[in-house]
Amino acid sequence: KAKHTTIFGSSLGGLVSFYAVLKYPEVFGNAGIFSPSFWFTADIYEYAKNAEKSKAKLYFLCGDSESEDMVADMSTNQLNVNRKVRARRNVQGPGGDQKTAMIQANSAVFSGKSNLAAFKGNVIIDIETMRLTGPEAKFSYDPKVQNLDSMVVSGGIRVTDSDKSATSGSVAVFFKEDKYVFKGSPRVIQSQDELIGDEIVFLRGGKQVQVINAKAQVDPSRADSQVAPNKKGP
Repeated sequence: KAKHTTIFGSSLGGLVSFYAVLKYPEVFGNAGIFSPSFWFTADIYEYAKNAEKSKAKLYFLCGDSESEDMVADMSTNQLNVNRKVRARRNVQGPGGDQKTAMIQANSAVFSGKSNLAAFKGNVIIDIETMRLTGPEAKFSYDPKVQNLDSMVVSGGIRVTDSDKSATSGSVAVFFKEDKYVFKGSPRVIQSQDELIGDEIVFLRGGKQVQVINAKAQVDPSRADSQVAPNKKGP
């Protein structure tokens, strides 16, 4: 019976024990989790947050000389990962289309009281052919469908895609609408053309671009080639 079955381990074994007791409650009713390597994958935090309520008994153990790479604040129910973070998240676009967001950062903070996560330091986010980079990114998570709902990358960002690039002070991404809103001196460069405006919006993953109060700088050679020759009168 599960109540008489215990799994325990330390370091990566602690991580595996924690995962196993959440994943297989019908098998494990108890777990010993010693100096767990939660820094190994940020996915464990979201998994634990959205796992079904467990009746298992968990015994956590750590020593006075633990690494400062991971700090747990029990008063705020917050976990700080102060080491290279790698995470994979599902995002759902219009019509239920599923995409995967790959996230890298120097550190991360996960709140157990809200569905928010913050990644800091050399943040890199890859979604299909698009890459977003910046110093800080905050994510909102939808626990009902276990997908990212939205994110804000701030502090000066850069976006590159297969045929265009963009820079701005910040970008807000709304995954269900497949919408990216750039603010803070945004500009988009495609081929040799440059668009500048008060606000730039990518729709359909960047296939459509809207610019508010746009100012365009077009490559002169391309502009000249598009001008029809003057017709001389009789």
